[in-house]
Amino acid sequence: MNSYYWQIIILTIIFAHLGINLWLEILNIKSLKTKIPPFLQEIFSAEKYKQSQSYTKELTILNLIEKIVITFLLIIAIKLNLFNYLNKISISISSNYLFQGTIFFFLLFICIELISFPFELIQNFYLENKYGFNKMSFKIFLQDKIKTYILSFLLGGILLITIFFIFKNFGKLAWLYAFLGISIFMFIIQYLAPKIILPLFNKFIPISDSSLKQKIHNLAQKIGYKIQDIYIMDGSKRTTKANAFLTGFGKYKKIALFDNLVNTLSHQEIIAVLAHELAHFKLKHIFKQIVLSLTNLAIFLITLQLFLHQPNISKALGIEYPSIHANLLAFSLIFTPLSFILGIMENFLSRKFEKQADMFALKFVKSQDLISALKKLAQNNLSNLTPHPIYVFFFYSHPPLTKRIKYLQQNSSSI
Repeated sequence: MNSYYWQIIILTIIFAHLGINLWLEILNIKSLKTKIPPFLQEIFSAEKYKQSQSYTKELTILNLIEKIVITFLLIIAIKLNLFNYLNKISISISSNYLFQGTIFFFLLFICIELISFPFELIQNFYLENKYGFNKMSFKIFLQDKIKTYILSFLLGGILLITIFFIFKNFGKLAWLYAFLGISIFMFIIQYLAPKIILPLFNKFIPISDSSLKQKIHNLAQKIGYKIQDIYIMDGSKRTTKANAFLTGFGKYKKIALFDNLVNTLSHQEIIAVLAHELAHFKLKHIFKQIVLSLTNLAIFLITLQLFLHQPNISKALGIEYPSIHANLLAFSLIFTPLSFILGIMENFLSRKFEKQADMFALKFVKSQDLISALKKLAQNNLSNLTPHPIYVFFFYSHPPLTKRIKYLQQNSSSI
């Protein structure tokens, strides 16, 4: 197939992807109701409900504008051969194909950041400020960006060089070696994240509330989750939104609680939230999701190998000298429909896991404690309580709050 037809395919995929996203987002906006439905009155006050609907609408519109801008700039870049210009710069800097490809993607990353940066500023310092979420100073924002750039260039560079080297030198088995290399890289990052990466952005202080600490240890012991440490993370220096997460492997498992979470929920509500999170561990959801992610990675790499050495694919982007890195960029656009489908499957499985985790948690906590915690978190985060069912099907990794409350109310248990 010549480059002209490849370009038609790529442009069609780009327009179709944007069109589907626009349709789904508009559908979700239209499902917003100005008056609070009676069955939601026990979750949100009328004022909070109005705020949540307004916040959802404004955030959606901002994200839609960003998607439209990026999509049309991408089309302009293809039609005006701007990717060829970036490729020529990378070739002029280095004669080594490994560094040429890495420089090319770094330049592309910088271009994308320049486009996205104004939208990040608007979201953080206008929209999040307007609804009382943002607690981050501009100084912290810039520090976070610089740290993120350094990590992206360092870790991304290592990953890109590895991929380019493997696909250049390992023939038909390149996808398998790339799969093994990327998998090992992912596990190393998971190991390093709680020890090195996360502390670059937040402080983790051992929990000082002895009563809460003992309750968490008791819960973990009942479920069979061996904890090394429990930390409080200073999430409040950036946002009012609350969260908690588990991290670590083997004997080095840790629990991290946002200080916002500790300040918002009662002890019993915190225990209920953690019971849900620990249920994912006990039910092997984390392992299953890792397997699914690795399967998706394998599908991506196998498909990539079929396209990677087709010279006309990179020419479809206006790049005159075919290369592995140019074909990788073109393929990432061609892969969009399959990636979209795989994302739907992942979200479907995730929603199923969330329901199972809720049901498992009720073996150890009272249903009213978990419901109360979910209500408070929804209010605190101004969650959308009336998402469109089709939008939920495509994008939601958790069941809508009203559905979760409904099936939790049908079950009850106590510690």
